[in-house]
Amino acid sequence: TVQAVSCAVRADGTAAVVWAEGGVVKSSRRAGLGAWGVPASASLGLASVTGLAMYDVPDYGVIVSGTLSSGGATGVWSTRLGTGLSGPPGSWSALVPVVVASAGAGVTYLATGLGHAGAPRAVFSETIAGATRSHLASTVAGATFEDHAWRDPAPAVDATLAHGLGFAADASDAYLVSPRDVWHASIDVGEIDVSADLLALRFEQSLEGDRLTFTLADGGAYAPGVAPRSFALGGEVAVAPGLIVDGTPERAEGRRWWITSIRRRHEGGRATVEIEADGALTRLAGWRAPRAMAWSSGVASQYLVLHDLARRAGFALSGESASAVLTTLAAPFLVQPGERLQGAVARVLDRGDDILTARGALLTLREASASEASTYVYGIAHAVRAAEATEAARGIGWSRAIGTGVFAEAVEEAALLAGAPVAVLGDRALTTSGQAQARASAALRRSSLDRALARITIPPHAGQEPGDVIEVTDASMGWDAERFRVLAVRLDYARAARPRYEMTLLLGEP
Repeated sequence: TVQAVSCAVRADGTAAVVWAEGGVVKSSRRAGLGAWGVPASASLGLASVTGLAMYDVPDYGVIVSGTLSSGGATGVWSTRLGTGLSGPPGSWSALVPVVVASAGAGVTYLATGLGHAGAPRAVFSETIAGATRSHLASTVAGATFEDHAWRDPAPAVDATLAHGLGFAADASDAYLVSPRDVWHASIDVGEIDVSADLLALRFEQSLEGDRLTFTLADGGAYAPGVAPRSFALGGEVAVAPGLIVDGTPERAEGRRWWITSIRRRHEGGRATVEIEADGALTRLAGWRAPRAMAWSSGVASQYLVLHDLARRAGFALSGESASAVLTTLAAPFLVQPGERLQGAVARVLDRGDDILTARGALLTLREASASEASTYVYGIAHAVRAAEATEAARGIGWSRAIGTGVFAEAVEEAALLAGAPVAVLGDRALTTSGQAQARASAALRRSSLDRALARITIPPHAGQEPGDVIEVTDASMGWDAERFRVLAVRLDYARAARPRYEMTLLLGEP
């Protein structure tokens, strides 16, 4: 008995078909209009299959729903059927979860559609307690199907059909279909340049979050019903601050924010539009887990946990320079349903001395080494317009890490003499003295990274970002190539009677 079937056909007639018999996924392929090959079975580790969907990517992308043989979890997974391009002909890649429910949770899934509409997108139905809802999952920005980098799914259109929705797309249009309805959406990837209408702008980026606000003169182009589709809540805003280097205009690309508020004003005969937008770190911190997510001890390093959390919220994470602590410590981790990721991300970072930064939709996790080389110098060729320094005590001066049968501590004598308190860290995931010592030392290091020491105002450096290590020379402050780490960057621009274009850097220990 065949439980599910799907196929994909290329322009020359080359095609593949996949189907499921008794929980085993099988496939057959043909070249052009030739004969079909002998059916082959895939070893995907499934006890049962409820649905299949596939498309050409140029190897064949496939999603499959059902139940795993090991553990009994239900879900939807993506895999690839090779044609000799990304994988050997007829080979299958390992299953990667799109969405998974624990065994016994009473949740079932039905894969119904797969295609590419600006990004790979999967359509499936989820049934809980007899109620069915169609969902749409897409990959993170810039990912291909082969990356299997699925964001957490969201409800699709108002469809509660038992057999779900079909999906089809080309380069310009996407469709969802049911027996009674068809929904259409244009794939709008066009950009609009608003530079000529820009009156004022401020962006603030820190190691905690990022925020953008700007004001446009509105001659009618941004009115409701007239503004381009991309000029809407959720729309992406790209800002490329510029500067003159040796007489040549240059600009820094890559910064992205997503619109959260649009305010239109008409006053004194002038119409304006004020836009607020959040960056990747702020969006990551505010994302709420739609279901419990758990990693058992030994399953995934803290870096991989953060990688999965970032992916579910829609962002890619690079950890090439992450600390050994976060890339090797495979501690248990739990995110509760409805929990904001701000706390979960902080719990990961607290286990090491890494910092998390963002550029556009790409997050980067890297170790904040005290010996990190500086990348720029202020106060000589690049003037410092204003500077201030603050003496502030550290958050802690003595850390004690208590694990499973292990104990370690770290002390910063100067901080203790300045009145810094003790921090006691209980963590059962620490099972060796080395892990405990690393955790205790990391707590002191993180306390120093959180402490603001100085602030400077400068002509903008278009490429300056939080996390960078710099040097500052200012005789009035007693700084001679003084090393700092940039904790926050604020850029202010105003096109008015008194134009303004300057940058403020909040600085801490390197």
